[in-house]
Amino acid sequence: MTEAEWLTCVDPEPLLGHLRGTASDRKLRLLACSCARRIWGAAEECRGEKMHPQVVLAEAFAEGCAAPEEVDAARANEWGVGEYSSFACALYAGYATIERDAASAASSAARSAAVGFVMIARESRGWGNSENDRDAVTAVHRAELAHQAALVREIFSNPFRPVTFSPAWRTGTALTLARQMYESREFSAMPILADALQDAGCDSDEVLSHCRGSGPHVRGCWSTRCSARSEHGAPGARVTVSGARPLRYPPLCGPAGRG
Repeated sequence: MTEAEWLTCVDPEPLLGHLRGTASDRKLRLLACSCARRIWGAAEECRGEKMHPQVVLAEAFAEGCAAPEEVDAARANEWGVGEYSSFACALYAGYATIERDAASAASSAARSAAVGFVMIARESRGWGNSENDRDAVTAVHRAELAHQAALVREIFSNPFRPVTFSPAWRTGTALTLARQMYESREFSAMPILADALQDAGCDSDEVLSHCRGSGPHVRGCWSTRCSARSEHGAPGARVTVSGARPLRYPPLCGPAGRG
């Protein structure tokens, strides 16, 4: 894969294939969680419901704040999703986040979420099997795949242009902004983070352009993580996963050295 192909690809699978063997489990699992959260927020039956508990657990596990035994226990639970629907796809995506292999988790969650958006369109618009309806279904599916490809670039950055992030750029303002966005999953302050980094001497067009870009931005965002690296290992808020003991969930990221 070339850099131009990486930047323009509209399907997550070729991008994940290019990363095979080099992508960290943390980033792969956070990608899975981002895909699962997206379909969970869109499926009508999920609205108003708490986030799928396996997604919460998978995020904690990705950040090194849930024991492998907890995830093994969650995998052992029997579950069924009933009829094929957008709600079923949201559940499939959620359970995919705790698959044993992180690369499989990312691919499975992405596939389930993409099909889920197709099911939402079918359910809400009454699409059938006519040629026009099939074309519309294909368009919805491709649009979601393109969004997922953008999520891959959001979390993994551009492997053809690795960024060296200077510790001097991590000022108190930058750290505070990164922490707030990470904890809230609300990234509207990304342009302000860009200004703070630039004020601290950041001259990386890759970093500044990403922060000022339209996104999508999600937990695992490579530039936010780089901005917050000095917070590794800080204790986090307690999160209770249904059916499991309370977990330590970090406001920023896991132990130093993880991807």
